[in-house]
Amino acid sequence: MKWLLSLGFVLLSLLVSSQCEVDAGEDVTICQGESVVIGGSPTVVQSNGNPNISWSNGAGNSDNPTVSPNTTTTYTVTLTGNGCNETSSITVTVLPSPNANFTFGPNNACAGAPVTFTNTSTNCPSCTYSWDFDNPSSGSNTSSANNPTHVFDAVGNGNQVFNVTLTITAANGCTDTQTTAVTVQQAPNAVLNEDANFIQCLGVPVFDAFVTDASTPVNNASYTIDWGDGTPNYSSSSAPNFEMHTYNGLDIYDLTYTVEGNNGCQTTETYVVTNISNPAVGAANPGNTLQCGPVEFCFPLSNYQNNHPSTVYILNYGDGSPTQ
Repeated sequence: MKWLLSLGFVLLSLLVSSQCEVDAGEDVTICQGESVVIGGSPTVVQSNGNPNISWSNGAGNSDNPTVSPNTTTTYTVTLTGNGCNETSSITVTVLPSPNANFTFGPNNACAGAPVTFTNTSTNCPSCTYSWDFDNPSSGSNTSSANNPTHVFDAVGNGNQVFNVTLTITAANGCTDTQTTAVTVQQAPNAVLNEDANFIQCLGVPVFDAFVTDASTPVNNASYTIDWGDGTPNYSSSSAPNFEMHTYNGLDIYDLTYTVEGNNGCQTTETYVVTNISNPAVGAANPGNTLQCGPVEFCFPLSNYQNNHPSTVYILNYGDGSPTQ
């Protein structure tokens, strides 16, 4: 009889234990510094009543704890009480992460001056780089270079802060990001309105050009115009307003306009002033052009001697051959 009772107790214990099941979840891989939720869905698959749950390696006693191991770690969950004594394990593999960092210089540079960025990232021998200069108006807001140079666009008379971000990605897929504030001194946007067109093709040596300032901001420290013809510059603390300048001679001139802001930063723009004659050209008949091909003809050009050196000549022979 005692033997039968013992057998019945063992069978009952096995039956109770078979009703307990715990799941630690699938093995997972993370990057160093990341967190992950472990445990199954659900962690306690079957149980008798309310058994106790506990995790190894300090993961706590909740069903689905969040862990952040620095190295590869195996976590074991144990289900005990009310006849339960079940375990399950999960391994969290930790990949090394790169460390993003950079320096730059100079700080407080004027807009329009190049700022050089030096990548000082570590633990990343085969990284790719992604820079965001927080300056979309510059036209080149991003870079994938290791040590890029950026010219900030910032219009005004004060200063402006740009939050430059470097994101690095290692060969194992792990990433890191560093954001640093870069202060840039704003510069005015030097602009001239052409009250008279800067192009005259009449072949008349005298050409009167009129200009008016259209810079942003409106009030600046100084304004300078180099007319490009060797005559004295326009230089004043007042912006030019329908300012006239007379060019003497047929030529093409580079007019430069420099505006200095109240913070000392300058911007210079160049305008091309053209005072020439309309180009002329003639082509003589080479004579008998009725011949069997292939054949070469010479077409003497004439009346081009007074054309400006910038004149471009295009020859189209009418036979489908490339123009010259």
